[in-house]
Amino acid sequence: EASGRVRETQGRASLRFSRVGERTVVTEVRATSPLRVLTPRMAGSRAAWAFTSTFGGGLLEGDRVEMDVEAEAGTECYLGTQSSTKVYRSAGGGTARQTLRAVVGTEAVLVVTPDAGVCVRDARYMQRQRFEVAASGSLVLFDWFTSGRHACGERWQFHALSSRNEVNVGGRRLVTDALLLDERAGPLAGHARTGGLDCYATLVVCGPRVEGAARAMLEEIGGTPLRKGETLRVAGSGICGGGGAIVR
Repeated sequence: EASGRVRETQGRASLRFSRVGERTVVTEVRATSPLRVLTPRMAGSRAAWAFTSTFGGGLLEGDRVEMDVEAEAGTECYLGTQSSTKVYRSAGGGTARQTLRAVVGTEAVLVVTPDAGVCVRDARYMQRQRFEVAASGSLVLFDWFTSGRHACGERWQFHALSSRNEVNVGGRRLVTDALLLDERAGPLAGHARTGGLDCYATLVVCGPRVEGAARAMLEEIGGTPLRKGETLRVAGSGICGGGGAIVR
């Protein structure tokens, strides 16, 4: 704006999954602009599905969106996005912020696999995600972002990206995964920063419903030989006393 003030928009959404018979259904869904939540019915699926999106196809500087999700006991839930989360240019120095808070109940499973985040040239973005998982609950979280619109010649040309994922299981903190990319510390595309890559991803898998998949991933990663001159692209470690995994 000509005045130099940053336009601020705050959107909120809430989503609740409940068990009805053998199926999971969405029993509460609310959203205010710029957030939208779509809850299509998937024929033959016992799980309930939900997809988030924003009006305008992305986040502008000053946007602040918050979402609360509750997966009640015994539910099977999927949360994704309608498309990639685009963060647009920050002309006035403002930051786009997005927060997700989720509760996973007893013997419930929540799968969160959004499309990639894409920060365009000169964008500023902050993301915070916190998960409270019951001791018998299960979580799959896939968090990833790209270098930007690299097909248009933009690679790591945003101002800053800050991301933090926290996972508590049975009231105990098991995962705190934080990332900060800020151009003030040096060029983002430098070899010591992003290493010439175009995508970074973090996968968190924990809980009894997915512990077999977690073990299989760690075995595959651990059994992959490293050859002289190759760069390590995938790394994993166990969590939840061996019943889960975090892969980067």
